[in-house]
Amino acid sequence: MERRLPDAAPDDGGVPRFAAFGNRNFRLYFIGQTVSSIGSWAQSLAVTWLVLEITNRSDQLGIAVALHQMAWFGSTPIGALLMGWVIQVSSPRVPFVLGGLSALLCVVGVVGVRWPRRAAIAR
Repeated sequence: MERRLPDAAPDDGGVPRFAAFGNRNFRLYFIGQTVSSIGSWAQSLAVTWLVLEITNRSDQLGIAVALHQMAWFGSTPIGALLMGWVIQVSSPRVPFVLGGLSALLCVVGVVGVRWPRRAAIAR
């Protein structure tokens, strides 16, 4: 006979554990945040690994990590204030459009950086 864990703790008023996962929007949000966190972690690891491989010096690695964190700490409040102002002045949809445009620019930048190398190798 399989033993099941209770759906609710006895002292919490009968609210099921992980009840938020019953909501589709929360599941999508949770999955998106998980993927985003993994991506941020992978980028941070890749940058620090690249600095260590290129320089092979721990002081340069420390500077790279400090600058990486400084960019996060410095840009987040400024970006939040700027987006708050943009939403007040225009439509709440504008940040989504700006996010899509920045993603498009990233794709174009990656293709633009990679494409000439492949064309030069083919010659």
